[in-house]
Amino acid sequence: MNRIHHRASPAAVLITASLAQGWSAPVNITGLAGQREFGPRIAADAVAQQDFVITGEGPVLPATAFTATAGKQTVQLTWNHSASGHSSGTRVVMRADHPSAGPSDGAVVVDQAGTPGQQVVHLHSGLTNGRTAHDAAFPWFQDAAGVYFRAAADTLAQATPPGPADLDRDGDVDQADFGLLQACLTGPFVPQTDPACVAALLDPDEDVDTDDVAVFQRCNSGRGVPSAPNCAK
Repeated sequence: MNRIHHRASPAAVLITASLAQGWSAPVNITGLAGQREFGPRIAADAVAQQDFVITGEGPVLPATAFTATAGKQTVQLTWNHSASGHSSGTRVVMRADHPSAGPSDGAVVVDQAGTPGQQVVHLHSGLTNGRTAHDAAFPWFQDAAGVYFRAAADTLAQATPPGPADLDRDGDVDQADFGLLQACLTGPFVPQTDPACVAALLDPDEDVDTDDVAVFQRCNSGRGVPSAPNCAK
């Protein structure tokens, strides 16, 4: 008589098997999405018992279509969760100096749960204008025993919120930006309502006048040189 029994817990499986003369059978653990399967073989006329610790795995496939779009003190992140069948979500990690090497290497921007392949849009706010945000996306799988990340840092994006007075968002403050500022001038107490001129509002009021020009002069860094993040203060 052939009998194979198993008892499972979230992190371990106990299998016992008894086989009659002339029989051998592989013992496979199945139905554990996102976890490694083991296939030990039990010899004929033997009774064997073995404990198996199931090691979780992160999703095989990466997140896709990962983009970063800079705004004023913000970066809008867009991506698709991993299409792996056992994908549970994505962690985005940010560093200011270089891309993250792993899911714990940097500041966690968001742990976003979702279904495989689902598109996500997340606005990362509170950033410093003129400082590049290097973002990396790490898909993860979660079960009752824990959370398992895809370790590869192959889904990367970066963006630099425009520094003060960088009206053309090319990373510096130069004559090209001054030309855009001139085109947005309204004079004192005349609100500037053109959406294209939002970046020209360099001081706290709603007009673009000589006060904004004064801020521009403090931030004027020259071609190819980023402006100081606090130059507008």
